[in-house]
Order: sequence, then structure tokens, then C-alpha cells
Amino acid sequence: MAELFGKARRQSDDTSLIVFPYMGRTNASARYRVYNYLPYIRRDGFSIDVFPPTSESVFENFYLPWKAAGHYVYFIMVFLGRALGIWAAGKYDVVFLQREIISEFFYDPPLFIFLLWANNSKIVYDLDDAVWMLPPHSIRGNNKLLNYLASKRFFWNVRLSKKVIVSNSYLKRKVLDINGSVEIIPTPIDVSAFKGIRKADMVGGHDVVIGWTGGGGNVGYLKMIERVVARIAEKYPVRVKVISSRPIKLNGVRVDFVQWSEESEFREICTFDVGIMPLPDNAYTRGKAGFKLLLYMAAGIPSVASPVGVNSEIIITGKTGYLARNEEEWQRGLEELIKKPSFRQEMGREAREYVARKYDYSTWAPILVDILKNV
Repeated sequence: MAELFGKARRQSDDTSLIVFPYMGRTNASARYRVYNYLPYIRRDGFSIDVFPPTSESVFENFYLPWKAAGHYVYFIMVFLGRALGIWAAGKYDVVFLQREIISEFFYDPPLFIFLLWANNSKIVYDLDDAVWMLPPHSIRGNNKLLNYLASKRFFWNVRLSKKVIVSNSYLKRKVLDINGSVEIIPTPIDVSAFKGIRKADMVGGHDVVIGWTGGGGNVGYLKMIERVVARIAEKYPVRVKVISSRPIKLNGVRVDFVQWSEESEFREICTFDVGIMPLPDNAYTRGKAGFKLLLYMAAGIPSVASPVGVNSEIIITGKTGYLARNEEEWQRGLEELIKKPSFRQEMGREAREYVARKYDYSTWAPILVDILKNV
């Protein structure tokens, strides 16, 4: 709180930007759509103050243990931190807001966006998910009241913003019903971060690693292809590696669980031979940014993915990976990559070159900077 209060009092002659990230750096969405952009924005003459919901230590010590007493402390700290940021926002030239002012963990009516807008209407709003609804696979996903509140927060966040940035065309169509000033910026990747750490494919003598990385709330999607992977494991020496905050068991196949950390993320992804992204097709998943596919591709790894939302734009079938609509296509795509190491390497090189051309920060950071300047 002392650090945030210091920011709230700070004065600067530079073009000033106040940033409200969705969460701290440990959250992938916040890390890649906000924090990783900051060096590029500063380079263009902005002074930046970042107001996260809380510090990482507060999140880790009070929210993650999942105890009611700790959650009360966490919620109080979020309210105090965001209130201080909203109070300070009037001094800045532009506001960069990601996803939610408070958090999707709160079930609040859309009051805070009005307070922020009243203090500074020059809001750039960024989203990379179908935030107008709660995840249907979650415990709270079918709660009508909570979904109603989520839709109202989404509406007013979009309506009161000068510019809205979305990660794909599906989200853009939804935003255009409310606000005509919208631009697509996909979730970028720093391809150079993977340089020199990709392991070489070995022909024989080791298991083929089928890899998945993602948040603990989404790890259950792997159950969609449990039977496919089990059948493949009967024919080939394979194992599944899962990088996440939550482990999972898959019947009939060895699963190696790796606790996610920012320090080891790239290194662990580079141990994959094939990346996977199974998804059900629904209104929520169509809004996803397909970011794990970009991570695989940046590491030179071909992928097999469900053709849901932007996945169909990221994967070029037969060149950077395969799209699989059913168990038969999943098995065919995985077996093709397992049986042919040289083909796997070639496809991985193609995938890396493709993502470097279309999804690197060097391509998208100047566009974000221009948006902030114009607003």
C-alpha cells in the first residue's frame, strides 16, 4: 500500500500512463498482455505507474491457500489498492485497463468503472477472453446472477472506454455491438526468449513428450483426449507433460507434472516434442487467445489443437500443426508427429518462423503505443 500511495502522489512531465493489470505477473494474461509491453511503451516516452490488484505476496499468502479468513484480507487489500488507483487516475494522460477493475473473483456490480471514468475518461480497455460470462466448466459457471453481473461489467467497461483492444475477431464482433472503436491485437510472444534452449529431437531411445501448459482451471480439458492418448501410449513410447498450478491424472498414460514458474516456463516447454490444446466448442472457449499454441510454436514445436476460435487461424494444417475435430483426427495427427521425427522438426521450424513473422512483440508493440498516444 505504501508503494501504491507513492505512485499516487508522483508527478511527471512525461506522457503519463496508469496501468490496471488484471492480476500480478504470475497470471499469464496479465504478463503477456500488460507487463511484457511496459519496456516498449517506456521506450516511446511514457512514464508508467502500475497498480496491480495486490502484490504477489498478498495473493500467494492470502488468496491461494483458499481459506475464508485469508480471502477476506485479500479482498480488502484489492479494494484499497484499486480505490487508491482510481483516485490517482485523474493525474494521468491515459488509462490502460485489462479485463476487470476489481477481479473476476469478485461478484460486484459495475460501479468501479463509473468512478474511474468520472476521474479519467481516456480509457483503453484490453480483453482476451469472453469476460461477459463465467467459465461454464467452473463451479460458479451456471449461476445466473453472477453471469448477469459479469455481462453488465463487460458492457460498461466497453461502453465507457475510448478504445477497446481484443485478442481475436470473435471478441471484436461482440465489442462492436457496444463500441465501434475496437482493434485486434493478438497476445504476442517474445520469440527470442526461446533462442538456444530448444532441445534437439532424438530418433529412438526416449519417450515422445506430448506437452500441455496452462492455468489450473483449464487443466480438465485434457480429459477430452484421455482415451486417445491412452490408445497411443499402447503403441508408442510416449508420456504427457503438464506444466500448471494443478496436477491431473490421465488413465492409461504416464503424466509428468511440473509446477509452473516464470523462471522455468520456457525451459520446460522446450522439452516437449508435440504441443496440444484440446478445447470444447462453446461461447466461452471461442473467445480464447490461443496463446499456448504460440508458446509451442515459438519453441519450434508442432501442435495438435481443437479448431475452436482463433486456433483455426493460428494453426496451418500440415505446416505448423494439425486441427482435430474428433478422437479420430486427434489420433491421426498425434501419430503422424510421433512416427516421423524429421517431419516433426521440419514442421516445428515452420511454426517458429510463422509465429516470429506474425505474433512477435516487435510487430505489435508499436501498434499498442500508437493507440495509447492517440487516446
